[in-house]
Amino acid sequence: MKYQMEKGETYEIPSEVSQENLRQNEAVENTVSYIAVIFLHNNFRVSRERHLRTYHFGTEKEILVNRKKISKSSTHLM
Repeated sequence: MKYQMEKGETYEIPSEVSQENLRQNEAVENTVSYIAVIFLHNNFRVSRERHLRTYHFGTEKEILVNRKKISKSSTHLM
């Protein structure tokens, strides 16, 4: 690979060095992608669990309140 310097000079990096550099860059990119996938998966799982806890807790509370209301109103009818 040839690179241009500021003063017009060029220099060349041996291809085996640039190939090794490319392999290292690819390894780093793969590692970063892998970590990102793990992070996103865990973040999604935590968000889903939090949603389920709050949503179902709220609906269970509503069911209990409604059940109490229904039972109170049914005793008044008797």
